[in-house]
Amino acid sequence: LGAAALSDGDATTAIKHLATIVSLAEKGNPQAQELVAQIRLPLAQLYLAAGQSKKAQRTCLEILNAKDETEAATSIAKARQLTGLAISTVQSDRQPSELEVELLQSLYRFLVQSDPQKSPGDSNEALNELCITVSRALVNALCRRSEFEAAVVHLQHEITRSPPNTQAYSELLTGVQVAATQHYFQKRDFEKCRDMAKRIDLDSLDAAQQITIRIILLDCHFQARQLTSADEISNWFGQYFKEHDEATDRPSWYPTVQLRRAQVAYSLRKYSEALALVRSGLEQTSNESLRVEFRILDAKLAIAQVRFSDARAVLQQLTDELPRQSTQSQQVYWMTGELDFLQRRYAAAAEAYRTLVDSDAPAWKPLALVQLAKCHELLGDPERALSCYQQVAEMAQNAEAPKTATVARAIEQAKQRLAVIAANQPAEGQINR
Repeated sequence: LGAAALSDGDATTAIKHLATIVSLAEKGNPQAQELVAQIRLPLAQLYLAAGQSKKAQRTCLEILNAKDETEAATSIAKARQLTGLAISTVQSDRQPSELEVELLQSLYRFLVQSDPQKSPGDSNEALNELCITVSRALVNALCRRSEFEAAVVHLQHEITRSPPNTQAYSELLTGVQVAATQHYFQKRDFEKCRDMAKRIDLDSLDAAQQITIRIILLDCHFQARQLTSADEISNWFGQYFKEHDEATDRPSWYPTVQLRRAQVAYSLRKYSEALALVRSGLEQTSNESLRVEFRILDAKLAIAQVRFSDARAVLQQLTDELPRQSTQSQQVYWMTGELDFLQRRYAAAAEAYRTLVDSDAPAWKPLALVQLAKCHELLGDPERALSCYQQVAEMAQNAEAPKTATVARAIEQAKQRLAVIAANQPAEGQINR
């Protein structure tokens, strides 16, 4: 009946009859069990043609998991047919499901563990090609699910298992590592990004990819405060720019790299080097956001080199130009407060810190509150100072404060000053900026 329906082009009826045989086989019917090995593959094909991909996938899994169903792949030709069918069920326009990944993993194990009988003209190379095809599909599915580590483990296993295919799998592995590095970088997961990038054989990449990975590593090391490693990459870029003197046509990533190099140099207190990089970056970029970052760093360098007038001039210009609620503007207010505090202009510093407290700046609020409290203490207003410190303590208690090392130190300072004020100890000489 199933064959007749299929011959008449009635796929729906054919599916109904063939699925009935599978159901009877599962219930122990001996005649159905004799037939099921012959019909599962065409049934899966019918499911796929009818748009029932999940049923097609489950049927393929049944074929792969059936220990006595050697008819499913008595030759490489049939193994290839099953491989093509299984891969066709995995849709490429969305994230693969767990079922789809399970199907590809089962297909891979089937090809590796079984030894299909060879028809005339079959060869080991043909079976290897099938394994590579399935591995590509599996790795692609895992990467689309952001399961990069699983993809890496699979490919490393294949490199060890199949020496003749080392080059093909190594190229796949490098591609996965590059994709994973870029994914983690976009997610701002710098630890995973750095660990994955360090595994990449840079010599196997083309020049553009090498640059991309080094830019990512430079940023990751800087974010993790691994300044020695960041400085090594910064020096590599310095040498690269000397060897590729393209002053009239710098690559688009040049200003971004120069900014990060300048920030690394500043963090290492190489102020002259950082200043030269800032000047170079400002000359080479018209991107306004990057120019603001360079100018902010310019102000930091001026403060570090005790050029307070220069720093104040830059900060005032930025204050006048930037939208008050912008992230960059908030950093400028913070630096203005710090400069005033450093120069013992506590009333002016308090005004800058208060601006941050009153704005929508959760990353800055606990830091600004602590500094504002210190200003109130030094201006002889312990009640206001107490209120600011209490707000910080409440933010910590309610888990409202960002979980960073800088904020943690500010919270600890607030708790210490609360204890000091409660004991009526004088502020002068007690405040550790």
